[in-house]
Amino acid sequence: MTLLANSAPFQSSRELHIRINTSGIITLISPNCYEILGFTDSELLNTNINNHINYNFQDLLIHADIQIGICKKDGEKLFFDIVSSPRFDATCKINGAHLSLLNVSKYINIQEQYTQFIKLFERAKDIVFKYQLIPECKFTYLSPSVSDILGYTCEEHFNNPSLVFELVHPQDVEIQLLKMNKHADFSKIFSARFKHKDGHYIWIEDYLIPTFDDNGNLISIEGISRDITERKNLEEKLEELSYRDGLTGLYNRTYLNKQIEMLTEDNSNTVGVIACDLDNLKYINDSLGHSTGDLLIKNVSDFFRNTFSENCTLVRNGGDEFIILITKTSLSEAKGMNSKMQCEIEEYNMTNEMPIELSSGFAYSSSSVDILELLSKADKNMYKNKYEKREKIRC
Repeated sequence: MTLLANSAPFQSSRELHIRINTSGIITLISPNCYEILGFTDSELLNTNINNHINYNFQDLLIHADIQIGICKKDGEKLFFDIVSSPRFDATCKINGAHLSLLNVSKYINIQEQYTQFIKLFERAKDIVFKYQLIPECKFTYLSPSVSDILGYTCEEHFNNPSLVFELVHPQDVEIQLLKMNKHADFSKIFSARFKHKDGHYIWIEDYLIPTFDDNGNLISIEGISRDITERKNLEEKLEELSYRDGLTGLYNRTYLNKQIEMLTEDNSNTVGVIACDLDNLKYINDSLGHSTGDLLIKNVSDFFRNTFSENCTLVRNGGDEFIILITKTSLSEAKGMNSKMQCEIEEYNMTNEMPIELSSGFAYSSSSVDILELLSKADKNMYKNKYEKREKIRC
């Protein structure tokens, strides 16, 4: 007899049954062998089990529950959980073993794919994570790259699930809390600053996927966090360049418009305005050339930098027009700065071959809500000064 008795249940089963003697020779096999391994009974019967697995008879009895790989006839490798049990003769002497082989290839392949994904996550430069919110807040997965980006190890985050809230920049706390809000728009990218373990802040960009329970409660979020500090720094540099005048390095009209918008919204600021216009630029351009005129503009810009403090915003408004915004200062201090400018122009002209000849107008308000009117007033006062100087020359 070559087949196991009562073999009908094994015809379509993924469980293969094999009997071997003490020499490891296959004596019996279930009929589903061909279906599972592609071998016929005659191809396996009376062959040694070692031809297919690296376990001898004694090892199979010692290791009664093992997992091995077996190659099918076509070369495909399958994985089996093997449970071996001894067989006895009439004198209770072991005369062989019964092997029950369960095909677990599907689960092994899934596990291998999962392992590859985990390895991929762990090799990734970005942070891959899953954060549970219900029933308690904690990380259920966090890739090791968190240590490279934030300086804190996975263990530190696992031990203190609130660490990500403690590290977020005070101005970005609301963004961090929004990630835990079920009404948040998770199709958008969340960007916030976090404090590195060594003390500096870095920008983190989060791509989040929420998970809800049947009642619509947000129970977890998972996603990828990317360090975008370099990109943010570049964006800031590009933004800074877009706000700067190419010739002088002073702020340009675009930046002035931004400041006007900010000062209008926050009317708690006091603000003084000095509007300036060069009187001799056209004459220099016409007589000495535009390169000399550009040199004059650069000299005036350097003069303003040396004259005004850091809380003053220096703007080249275009051509030969300049605007100085003086915020968070008193009327007397702002007037003092304007007077200082006038005195230092006189001193400058005494020692420089290319004098600075400009007309200026001053205006001040205890509230920046009407900043546009203030700019207009300073501009009118500047033209008034220009007119008075012309009339003085005529006289």
